[in-house]
This record gives sequence, C-alpha cells and structure tokens, in this order.
Amino acid sequence: MQDTYYVQTQARRMLNRLHRRNYENTVICPQYLDGIDKSQFWDAFGELHNILELFFTQAIETPAALSLPLFTADKVGSSEIIKGLHPLLDLPITLFAMGVASIRENNVLIINVDEFKHVSKNLRYKNFSKAMNWLVGNGFTITEWNGKGFNNTNDTFVLDYPDNPSLLVVLSVIGRKLRLHMQTKIFMKKTRRAHNAWGLSQFVFLDPNIYADDSGELPPVSLEHLLDIAGESHRDIICTIADKFTQRGFMIQSTITPHDSIVCEICDKKGKSTLNHIRFDEDNIALRLKLNHPDKYIGIVENLPSHLKDRFEKIWCQNCAETCSRKIKYTLHGTNKIACGCEVFVFRNPTINDLDLFMELFDAEQSARAKK
Repeated sequence: MQDTYYVQTQARRMLNRLHRRNYENTVICPQYLDGIDKSQFWDAFGELHNILELFFTQAIETPAALSLPLFTADKVGSSEIIKGLHPLLDLPITLFAMGVASIRENNVLIINVDEFKHVSKNLRYKNFSKAMNWLVGNGFTITEWNGKGFNNTNDTFVLDYPDNPSLLVVLSVIGRKLRLHMQTKIFMKKTRRAHNAWGLSQFVFLDPNIYADDSGELPPVSLEHLLDIAGESHRDIICTIADKFTQRGFMIQSTITPHDSIVCEICDKKGKSTLNHIRFDEDNIALRLKLNHPDKYIGIVENLPSHLKDRFEKIWCQNCAETCSRKIKYTLHGTNKIACGCEVFVFRNPTINDLDLFMELFDAEQSARAKK
C-alpha cells in the first residue's frame, strides 16, 4: 500500500517493530509480579501490545483523525521526519512516564503530577494532552484530567484500567525498569537527541526480555526480533553475514530505533565497533565494509564481478579538506582513484552468492592493517 503521508510510513514501521506476542519461555524477575502470577503478567503485557498496535494502526489508516502532521510521503526532510515521529511516540512515552511517577495501591496507579511532568521533561516531550485524551477514549480512566490539563485541586491523579487491572502492574514494572535505565551511562549517551527515541526503543517496541532482572542494564536486541522485522526476503543473508563475522571472532551489536534503519555493528572482542556493519529496514539491506587499503589487495578488487567492482569504480570525494586523513587512494586498472572514507564502501541489497567475495575483501583488509 502506498502511503499518502510520511507519518503513515513511520507508524507502519513502528507497528512492524513491535515484538511478536510470544512470551511462553520468557523470564520475568519474580519481584515484578507484585501479587499476580506469571501468566497474568504476560497476558497484561499482551494487552499493552494491543493498545499500541491499535494506536499505530489508527495512525496508518486515519492520521487526520488523530491530528497527526500530514507531510506528504514523497517530500520530507529531517525536520518533517522528527515532527512526524514525536506524536507517534507521545502515547507510549506518556504511559511510561506515568509508570515512572506512580505508586500502585488498591489496583490503581497513584501518580504525582509534578514528578510526571518532570519525567516527561527528562524524556524530552511536552505534548501529552492528545495522548491522555486518546487513553481516556480507549478504556483508561484518569482523575483530575479535564481534557486540556490537570485540575489544580490535587498533587496526584489516579490511573485505572478496569478491563484488566493487571495492566497497571505492567506499567509500574516498565516505570521501575525505565527509572533504573535512565540512570545508566548508556542511556545518557544514546538519548542526547530529539525525543530520546534512541534510548527508549526497546521499551517502545515492548521487548519482553528486558524484564528478566531488576537492573538498569538492558540485554542486547535479539537476532530473532531483527529477523522478524526483516522478513523472509532478508533473513537468510543477515544470518549468513552474521555467522561469517562471528566465526572470525567478531561480535554483532544491534541498534534499533523508531524512525531509522536497523544497524548490526561488527565489533571486536572488546565491543568496539570496527565500522563494518549491516544496515537494513523492511525493504532494503546494505553491507558496509571498512576498506581503507584497497591498494594493498587491488588484484582482488580488479577481479571482482562488475556489479561489485562498480563500488570501487564509481566513488567520490568532495575534497572537503586537503589534509583529510580519511581519503582512500588507489589505482584501479591504471586509473587513480580517491574515495571518501566516510562514505564507502557500501554494497546495497547483496546476495548470498556474493558473500564469499565480501569476506575475501574483509580478510584482505585485516591482513593489510596487520602488516601496516
């Protein structure tokens, strides 16, 4: 289906990145159960999944009814992307902020207004009124809320969900986990951008694996989840590429965000990025190889099939600085080449038949660096 507005494309992407509802063998920290059993917890977690799924589906089907920004899908820049992303994140972040600022009593959440606003500010969003109104219209009751703001009579308000009160246990658990995570260095590092989307993606996409222990650290994004997002067309090649690098002693660290491609960084044994990576979304995949010394193995490059050799032929360098240390110089079939090391070499939509050649290039680069 062709989207008219870019916010529909973003909502479709976020809907697809929600974790699949399969919690059968998922571990939950015992103290998080808070009076309910494991099956009740995951049932309520699935209910939260339904709520976000409903919201993202409505954003796809009727964005105007949700007062979402209607930038046409084929004419968007970075500003429009951010403006379209924020309203989609307002709903889950409103729920999470209430969880952080809450105390659970008598099957409801009692939430301090000032703390809720403080958490909201730390998560870099302010416009929670539309999200609150949507929640009230979809099964939640929120006291002291008048549709535009909070009444001034109380310092707290009460959140209830009569259809499944166990959902409030889930929200309080998410709030506790998020409060701990917000104190970690990795959260501070990843969230110095609009809306803190980088640090919240595993919460927004309802990763059930992050609730196995009571710490602020989050487990790596699972390869299984990434493959669910990639779909059948990319699964085999992603797994094969990952296997070839791990067999060589490298690690794969994945990053998933609400608005951008998924990145699988190839890291050394200490966890430092080698600047090689797999980048993919629902439609495309690209393999970036950090090849700084093609002159050292130019024979391999010159014997590549034409569709791969093109990446060494059709290169560019804007010469943004005469003394730039990232210029890559080599001679290909007698022609001098200068490539920008910031941009090359990216192979788009590679096939499994090409992988042995990619790894030959990678291995040759590692040998060239070792001899340097």
